[in-house]
Amino acid sequence: MEEDAPAKRIKDLEREVMELRGEAARLRTALGGAVEEMLARRGFAIYRKERDRDVLRPDDNFREEFYSLMGRYSFRLFLRDAIKHRESFRPEGLSKFIGDEAAGGFGAFLVRAGLARETGDGNISLLRGQVKNFGPTLEWFLAEVMRRELFASAVWGVSFRNRGGGTPGNRPVRDRSDGSARSRSTGTGGGDYDLLAALEGRLLYAEVKSSPPRQIYETEIAAFIDRVFGLCPHLSLFVVDTELRMKDKIVFMFEQVLPKTPLSGTPVVRWKDELFRAGNGIFIVNSKGGLIRNIKEVISAFLKETAWQAV
Repeated sequence: MEEDAPAKRIKDLEREVMELRGEAARLRTALGGAVEEMLARRGFAIYRKERDRDVLRPDDNFREEFYSLMGRYSFRLFLRDAIKHRESFRPEGLSKFIGDEAAGGFGAFLVRAGLARETGDGNISLLRGQVKNFGPTLEWFLAEVMRRELFASAVWGVSFRNRGGGTPGNRPVRDRSDGSARSRSTGTGGGDYDLLAALEGRLLYAEVKSSPPRQIYETEIAAFIDRVFGLCPHLSLFVVDTELRMKDKIVFMFEQVLPKTPLSGTPVVRWKDELFRAGNGIFIVNSKGGLIRNIKEVISAFLKETAWQAV
């Protein structure tokens, strides 16, 4: 008896799905796989990642507008201070680096997007009071940039169970509302990996700092280097969301820490503008001229370099 048309169509669709899954698997293999697969080959299994409760972001109706605003340094500064004063704040005058008109517009967006409510006397308060620092929101945003604009597999806020680092060091413990850190000695490179991405068979690791340079400490640089040696990524970024000069403090701290690691003797050199480099695979990136532009430029240059090395 001849098979009816709907049943045959369903079987054809099932076969097409299986073929597409196979093709996707072959493509992942050719490109080096997704982040989880690259980690598995290094002996790492993700214990925890991407805790949405730590992120300040709106629902789908305002997601695109929010993503666009996050690309602006002024909005990120505003959001960092808004989270710090989350219980009640006046948008105008919240930050000395942002004009009152722009700040008022940002505050109005938070209310319109359901992230804040008006409390009277021109003040507003955030509705997600459990979000206590801007760091996870910035990590989420950079992972979105990797996925949307660089077509990469990416995860953020990643923890591994019972994994040590590659060199002895101190690990910062984030327990302050402004996202700064104190430190405790661990002897290994534990803690969260802020951002991991797979690009063309290469593993990228980025440490993402939303705090200004004055709230970043040598122990955090040491922990970053420790994690680099533990994970062995192809490309590592130390990202500081600031337009301030890197040479004055961040580069200086790298120069103090590197001699105590296997990278002893490796100079920290200015690669371009406020972008610096230590060795072949470690870059220091800030927001001067555009954070996303800088990250893309570093990744593009690194991929081109490594492509020529393979020829």
